[in-house]
Amino acid sequence: MRIAQASTAVMLAWFCICNFAETPPQKITLRGTLTRVMAIGGESTGWTIQLDSETTIDGKPVSSIQVHDSRQPGRLESLVDKRVRIVGKVHHRHGVEIGTQPFIEVSSIKELGGPDQWLGRWDGVEGTYLRLAKNGDKYVVEIRDLDGPKTFEGFADGNRIRFTRDGKTEFISAGNGQATGMKWLADKKNCLLTRLGEGWCRD
Repeated sequence: MRIAQASTAVMLAWFCICNFAETPPQKITLRGTLTRVMAIGGESTGWTIQLDSETTIDGKPVSSIQVHDSRQPGRLESLVDKRVRIVGKVHHRHGVEIGTQPFIEVSSIKELGGPDQWLGRWDGVEGTYLRLAKNGDKYVVEIRDLDGPKTFEGFADGNRIRFTRDGKTEFISAGNGQATGMKWLADKKNCLLTRLGEGWCRD
């Protein structure tokens, strides 16, 4: 009985692997932050992209996916912790511990410069956040403070985003946790801020 069960499990595993192998790789374009992760037992690529927004892969919504660059692996090192645009194809990696996991094989990758690299969500303290989106050549600036979320229209201004809040012109610029003036964010390295006492960061 046990032998029959084991044989069935092996056959099912091979069936799943064959199904993945027969499925043409999905071509995809992703935007997000490239980060290095621990490669456990060689079962992961050691790289992942934290997506600006969820996307669907293998019929499931995901917020991150492993990244592999067999053509020029060294270029990932130069883009660690930076916001990038990746064009590639979805493949699958099979491991004893992790099972079957999707990853993107890089065809091209480039850093997204200027305020465009800030798109997505940035977290502050006590549930506050900044969310940036692009609408044509303008930005959608959503700021959630302790009174709730508010949305503003933003404009590129050099390496800043300009917007009007309560009748006053303000700017969103890059900095670190120390620059926010908030002790809860003091150890952060990748942050956006408007004025002293207001800021949001990404790990």
